[in-house]
Amino acid sequence: VERMRRSGWKVAARQLYVRPSIADIAALLEPSQQVGERESEQRSRFDRRRPSKAIRNRTWLDWHLIRLWEEILNRTDIGLDDDFFSIGGTLQDAQRLVGKIEEHLHKQIYVSSVVRNPTVSLLARKLRGLPSPNWSPVVPLQPKGDRPAIYCVAPFGGTVDPYFDLARALGDDQPFYGLQIPGLEPGQPSVATLEALSGFMIQHILDAHGVSPRILMGWSSGGLVAFEMAQKLRSRGEEVDLVFLLDTGFPDNELPDQDRIDRRAMEGLANLYQLPADFIETIPWQGSEDERLQYVWQQVREDGANVGIELEEVNTAYQFSKSQMHRLLEYSVQLYSGKVVILTASEHENDEGAHDSGDERAVDQDWRPWIKGAIDVIGVPGSHEDMVFPPCVDTLARTILSFTDSSTAAEAGEMSGSCAAGTSSVPLQ
Repeated sequence: VERMRRSGWKVAARQLYVRPSIADIAALLEPSQQVGERESEQRSRFDRRRPSKAIRNRTWLDWHLIRLWEEILNRTDIGLDDDFFSIGGTLQDAQRLVGKIEEHLHKQIYVSSVVRNPTVSLLARKLRGLPSPNWSPVVPLQPKGDRPAIYCVAPFGGTVDPYFDLARALGDDQPFYGLQIPGLEPGQPSVATLEALSGFMIQHILDAHGVSPRILMGWSSGGLVAFEMAQKLRSRGEEVDLVFLLDTGFPDNELPDQDRIDRRAMEGLANLYQLPADFIETIPWQGSEDERLQYVWQQVREDGANVGIELEEVNTAYQFSKSQMHRLLEYSVQLYSGKVVILTASEHENDEGAHDSGDERAVDQDWRPWIKGAIDVIGVPGSHEDMVFPPCVDTLARTILSFTDSSTAAEAGEMSGSCAAGTSSVPLQ
């Protein structure tokens, strides 16, 4: 990346990490991407907001399908757009794939569906439109290891996709499970309040693993769900060792305003489909909700990566965002008596509605009156949007592990009677 930048190309390490092939890198190095002249500098302001069309984030479903393909075809170089049958797959292999999809993803498809959707990206889109009778929000991002498991609630977008890098950075000995928010796919239950959502998550963890979670975590608004889960568990007499809030702002506690909810839901769509930051200002707000969704759908389809998207998928994402806004605006924090660790992004952001990152004292003042137990507020590298991605995620993971190590050591000491209870802040190195 440094050598390309010295040659005048505007490239970020994360772009190469997401799509590392030669073809994808070449797509980034277009003349319009070269920095140097004043006109190019002006264009780059927009380019930073919207990644190149060659950059397509892989979802959890994409990754899971790739792993299944690798297992069946005995290959390790499978991409999103590789044709199953062109890279060695047979109809017998497709039958095995259908069986594994049913076993792992609880979705029933036929071999003909694989034939008609022979790439990972096409098959993932097909599967997202199918109901999952045995769907669970508990996603095993890294199930191996003997340490106490961490359960991390998805942020506003509802998926655990942003947590791939964190699961990897925490290491092979740290079990790490993502908790997806229901409502993104057909057939998933609807949960009205954040309190009900937290109970839903706890019950599914019990169903999946037979024990209550001891370490809870959430990035951004996901931290509020994790916080409420801890409240519920402790009210039942359950032990909760740690709650990690990853740059989670204190809730507004405002009465829901429908115009605000509609606008924030549309902002969520723009972010999901990587539309430009100023796109929200072009939406025909004076029209009906159906007209606005039609407009957004048409703009999304202009992106080559989403040309085949259906209006119903856009509508589902929009209704999900509205539900999320209702839950967050109606949630009221109650006094919590356990230990909370707040990890704040050190780079300040001024975006409307964003968490006031970089001021640990302000975060402490917001949360302190509501936490009766120990509270640590620690700054970690990156902005709110970057803290869970490379390269910032490595420091984030080390900080998390320093607290879980301390908690485990303290628990072992209490059991042996060799150390007294106590807490302390852990500074970054």
